[in-house]
Amino acid sequence: MDQLLEKLEGSTLISSPADKFYNFFKNDMNKLLNVAPANFQSVELIRGDDGSVGAVKRWKYVLGGISLSVDLETVAMDDDARSITFRALEGDVLLLYKTFQFTMTVSDGSVQWTIFYEKALLTAPPPDAYIAFAIMNSKNDMNKLVNVVPANFQSVELIRGEEGSVGAVNRWKYVLGEISLSVDLETVAIDDGARSITFKAIEGDVLLLYKTYQFTIAVSDGSVLWTIFYKKDFITAPPPVAYIAFAIMATKLVDLYLLTH
Repeated sequence: MDQLLEKLEGSTLISSPADKFYNFFKNDMNKLLNVAPANFQSVELIRGDDGSVGAVKRWKYVLGGISLSVDLETVAMDDDARSITFRALEGDVLLLYKTFQFTMTVSDGSVQWTIFYEKALLTAPPPDAYIAFAIMNSKNDMNKLVNVVPANFQSVELIRGEEGSVGAVNRWKYVLGEISLSVDLETVAIDDGARSITFKAIEGDVLLLYKTYQFTIAVSDGSVLWTIFYKKDFITAPPPVAYIAFAIMATKLVDLYLLTH
């Protein structure tokens, strides 16, 4: 496997027999249009033999309310391991990822999905990663993050305004997913009554993928809520985390279908 590829995994439980579930994706995957018509719009075999290595199908589907398409090639099948690997040859997902392939592995009672991908823009991780990043550091004071979490926050510099006030702009250098990034964050709103602060990115790596990127932290007794508002530069290419959720959702629907047919 290419060393540049990153991996994302997800799994879910199933109740249908493992062989039956595996054979659905091997031989009857087109029936996803019947199982989940709101998510799968059409499928067309454009090369090879259906159910065989080398087959290429053009799928039209909906993810996050957006209509997308992808040409998927079946690149590997292992009946003993009950696993199938697909690779994207053309389509919207390749706007963000130079390489995108995934493997489904079925065992008794569960299905494992593994995505291998190489980002087209290495410096711009998906918003989901920023949410996890924010939650991990929820208990730390902002400027003290450089001292508290030096592995993640490298430096901070006030470049405009007064610290702790609306209009202040800080330049942060930080590490996310082992990548060194920077962002100029402006404090755009402070509500002491609601214990909330809103920041907006005005320069930096995150804006390579997102035309608009701002987040709000709201503190209540015993919890902290982070909310990110963003507008994608490539609205047709959702992050791979969304594809894991998509795969798990499809798994549940197929499982229900097989139990009732």
